[in-house]
Amino acid sequence: MKTALRRGMILIFVIATMLVQAAAPTQPIYAASVFKDVPANAWYVDSLTRITQDSRHILEGYGDGTLKPQGMLTVSEFVKCIIAARGISLPAGKTYWAQPYIDKAKELGYIAGNEFASIGSDPYKAYKRQVTRGEMARLVVRAMEDIEPGYKYRDEKTITPLIKDYGQMSSVYKAWVVKAYDMGMLSGYPDGTFKADRGLTRAETVTVCLRMIDASAREKVTPVQPGTNPTTSSAITPGSGSEYKADPDEEFEAFMRSAEAEKYIYTDAIAEVKDGLIYFDTTVTMPEDVKRYSKRILPPDKYNPYANKEVYEMTRDLVNLVRKYGGFVSVGFYPYADTRSYLMIEYFEDKGCFENRRIAGSMFSVDIWTEEPIEEFPGKQKEPITYKWQIGSLCTGEYLRKQGYDDDTSGNYSKYDFTEDRYVEIAQSMLMNIYGSKQGKNLMNFILNDKKLSWSNPSRTVDMCEYREDFGGCEFIYVRTESFRAFVIHTSGVKVKR
Repeated sequence: MKTALRRGMILIFVIATMLVQAAAPTQPIYAASVFKDVPANAWYVDSLTRITQDSRHILEGYGDGTLKPQGMLTVSEFVKCIIAARGISLPAGKTYWAQPYIDKAKELGYIAGNEFASIGSDPYKAYKRQVTRGEMARLVVRAMEDIEPGYKYRDEKTITPLIKDYGQMSSVYKAWVVKAYDMGMLSGYPDGTFKADRGLTRAETVTVCLRMIDASAREKVTPVQPGTNPTTSSAITPGSGSEYKADPDEEFEAFMRSAEAEKYIYTDAIAEVKDGLIYFDTTVTMPEDVKRYSKRILPPDKYNPYANKEVYEMTRDLVNLVRKYGGFVSVGFYPYADTRSYLMIEYFEDKGCFENRRIAGSMFSVDIWTEEPIEEFPGKQKEPITYKWQIGSLCTGEYLRKQGYDDDTSGNYSKYDFTEDRYVEIAQSMLMNIYGSKQGKNLMNFILNDKKLSWSNPSRTVDMCEYREDFGGCEFIYVRTESFRAFVIHTSGVKVKR
């Protein structure tokens, strides 16, 4: 009987507990508190809580209980966010999960024409890549003009001064970014730039989504009257932002302070390598009449916020490869005008070739623009150039001599191998540093294939200017003439690094 009594009491307790739980308000499955990778003090946690408790499930987490806040949002994911914010719920597509959301966005006019046209057999390929902040601005403005029609925009001349990199922005996105600023939907970074070509993290998306559904969360924008200059309360100095600075490599920095470094890299143009940054001595590289003639200078990063990070990491990787395979590296900063400057990184076969560089030249190099570049292809290029690559020889003369190249007068060069593995590895490491691991390899394969075609057909000419998603969503400009066998390409900034 005691056993039966105990069972009865347990049953009553269970039923009571169930009734209490049923009466209590349930927490949404995507409440901010359940994301195990979101710190309690994250800057976006309040907005995230409000978004995840919204019944429209605008921005959701993953099945493993994570949000992946620093992960980059794809075009498809952002399209889903704005359609959900519109109050529209759709089932997942059969062939591709986001297909119904994409179709709805086209129907509503949020996506127009061939804005996300894909190359190849996959019609959704362009939607699977990372969305850029410029594309985000365009999508958001179109959606908001639908959700809240009749917004009266202010004179764009009073908004553009708030966007420091407006002049460097692609004309495709300028009007949309200005409208998004005016509405209070978007704001820039602490240094006043917007960085339209940059991707959007999931953490950043939280704020945008909240502003779509809650007018009180929108940025309070103060237009700038003509003739005045906007001020920023949290401006950063060039290179100081942690996301734009390389992680310090103590071993590399210690090596650069040692006398041994001079065997592998030209150190005269480098003032100091410290805390993930390279400071340059322009008294070595520039004449005295240049205003920025300095013993210790950090290149500006407003035009290319990743320049200092890229030059540090590329120099580090090149030095490691040179110590492994041989060769010599030269790195310098060239502020040759008041508003124009670039970093140059060169690789030479050995130190002797560097010392005779006016005659021999480097095997390959890259110019990284840190301020406004010259327009090299007027009327052709749509985006400003950020990188200029010169890929000359990918093998030594000795390597060719061993194949009998010097004694061959047939003119049939296709039978020779003009690439040595070590030089391909070194050049590819430079490309991967800028475009990402996969896309850097894509570009290296393009170069190798073109070299083979050119050696088999020396009279072949190429004139190419096109958008290349497989190189990171950059504008790719390549011109080859009969008399010039060095491979020279220019690209705009990388939108998506993979």
